[in-house]
Amino acid sequence: MQPTTLVRFGMISALVVVLAACGSTGDTKDTGSSSAGASATGATTSAYDSSSDVKGSAVTNAAADEDIAVMAVQLTKVYYFDFDSAVIRSDSTEALDLLAKYLEQNRARSVALGGHADERGTREYNMALGERRAKAVENYLLLQGAYRAQLETVSYGEEKPVMMGHDESSWAKNRRVEAQIAE
Repeated sequence: MQPTTLVRFGMISALVVVLAACGSTGDTKDTGSSSAGASATGATTSAYDSSSDVKGSAVTNAAADEDIAVMAVQLTKVYYFDFDSAVIRSDSTEALDLLAKYLEQNRARSVALGGHADERGTREYNMALGERRAKAVENYLLLQGAYRAQLETVSYGEEKPVMMGHDESSWAKNRRVEAQIAE
């Protein structure tokens, strides 16, 4: 054999080994066939059924889709802020991490981030504060792996309160960003 033929043979052999390794499932269960006769003759048998792999893949994908749907329902969709602040609170980071992971795994999904403020301050100031809060959440999600095309920000300022009271507990509920996941 010539050296170039040896190199080609070696490359093809390496490719076959790599492809064979990629095709294994890592499952070491005994399939009921005797391997003693196969090892004595140097031959190997394959218990791989490609049709069952396709069916298993479809079942796995359906289960993954179901897990993702459950995850979307369980996501916290409201993130609260301190007075006159657009800094994400530490009690929101875990929930935002889950939202970012969800978005990273579901590129077709998008989220509208609505920034809100309490009634204190001028209408213009609260619109700007709501915008800063929505942008803070957007930037956090981007840093955690979400894609810019998935995110939209809007500010409602003080226009859509969830609590109508004029006390701290009502104001605290109104200082928020709501994440609305598009279906």
